[in-house]
Amino acid sequence: MTLVCHCNETQLPLRHPYAGQLVFSAFAGTHQDAIKKGLDAQIARWDEVDRSGQGINNWAIPYVPLDPKDLGYGYENLIRVSSQSGKAGTAYIIKQTMLLDLPRRMQVSFYKVVQEQSERTGKEMTAALITSAFKQAYCLNPKPIGRLFLHSYRLCPISQPPQESPLSGNCHSLLSDEAQSVLRFEGDLSIDGQRRTVRGEGRGPVLAILDAFRVDLGFQLNIGESVEQMVGKDSAQSNFVTFIEVYLPGSFPTKSGADSRWGVGLSSDMVTSKCRAVVSAANQLVGDMNFSSPTNITSVEPAASMFFVDGWFAGAKSSASRFLSKRFEWFMVETS
Repeated sequence: MTLVCHCNETQLPLRHPYAGQLVFSAFAGTHQDAIKKGLDAQIARWDEVDRSGQGINNWAIPYVPLDPKDLGYGYENLIRVSSQSGKAGTAYIIKQTMLLDLPRRMQVSFYKVVQEQSERTGKEMTAALITSAFKQAYCLNPKPIGRLFLHSYRLCPISQPPQESPLSGNCHSLLSDEAQSVLRFEGDLSIDGQRRTVRGEGRGPVLAILDAFRVDLGFQLNIGESVEQMVGKDSAQSNFVTFIEVYLPGSFPTKSGADSRWGVGLSSDMVTSKCRAVVSAANQLVGDMNFSSPTNITSVEPAASMFFVDGWFAGAKSSASRFLSKRFEWFMVETS
């Protein structure tokens, strides 16, 4: 086809059936949503065929009657994002590039970021631009790019969880805040470029770090929806990801996401991912508010055995019950 166009000095229409560059691309939000759901359903269907050995892995995706690979195309152009696209398109790109399955309300929130950038530049949002916008919006960077940045933290259990909800042996159970032990949090943060220590207490790490923001910074946040996932669980490089929705007192989360913001935390340790997610979310709502001045509080002297790692309990040999018996021993985590 390229040779025919060259000899006749013509151009092939981008949407020409079977040969056009954008023939398998969808820009409309409704089409993108159908394609994304179709791809998810097809993956599950094909996995079941591979597991059971029954049936065939046939191609069946809405708005895409043929498998693009049969004609020499890839899947990267199935969904293209512009200012007229919907949340499904951006969510699809993030899932393909970063393996993150965004919660539905967060899809709405992040799409607004992409739409604003697309309207400002007047250009199509490529996968690289969308991924870059996601990392920038949620401060996913080893260096500070927001007003708040968590360098390291310490957690000290000061009470045990209820007997009917014991911690699991690997210390990574997904317990609700009510079922977790009360923790004392001490975090080393960069705040507007200045290093500062904040302290707080709460049931579980999320409420403990929020209490530290309230007590030491005068910055109060409430928690809306929260979702935990594991990325790459079938590989040696698995990571935990936490999505947390926060909102200011006096407002409430809505489907439109107008009064709430989301944060994202990634780590090889679940607790660290939660702490990072809270800081990420706080950066979305902090605006230009003034923080409270630091108070002169002497830090509790940590125990001699401390863990300088990217995991709350990495390197710890004891079980959960043995850990909880050492109620006042500090554990330090380097998050950077």
